[in-house]
Amino acid sequence: MRRFGLTITSVTFVYALTGCVFTQKRTSQPTLPDPGGPVALKPLSPNAPIDKVAKITPDLEEKLAELTKQARKSLPEVEAKFHAGLPKGQVLFVVTPLFDEHGKRENVFVQVEKWQNGIIHGGVASEMEIVRTVKAGDPITVKESDVMDWSISRPDGTEEGNFIGKYLETVKQ
Repeated sequence: MRRFGLTITSVTFVYALTGCVFTQKRTSQPTLPDPGGPVALKPLSPNAPIDKVAKITPDLEEKLAELTKQARKSLPEVEAKFHAGLPKGQVLFVVTPLFDEHGKRENVFVQVEKWQNGIIHGGVASEMEIVRTVKAGDPITVKESDVMDWSISRPDGTEEGNFIGKYLETVKQ
């Protein structure tokens, strides 16, 4: 997936980046627009893995729920790393769902800029396919409880986290 001519992180849960559609009853929008201006998205390594598209089946959705639990369990450690300061060139992303007016779901990457009291502020780092009211660079606020996964992208193209994306790389489509 390309973002402003750059490869968006390997986070091969391309269902997140290219907008694999889920129809789901929505109780509320899990993320809120942030009133700030556009967020300057940081460049990623040209060596970052290329995204793959994954068709989400009921069996796969069950596995993704397990992986989301793992990712959420590690959030306190990730938050501590973020507050301690990531090494130069590393970028933290969280993944959260957004819904369009018809209830179709698109999982998006958010570049983390600030994390305080269970609230994450950042910028949309995905090219939107379904939810057209949001675009890359738009500021957004995410509740920690709405985070599905996280990834720290390194300058050499490797990454930490990305539980779902790494799993999807192993699934044959």
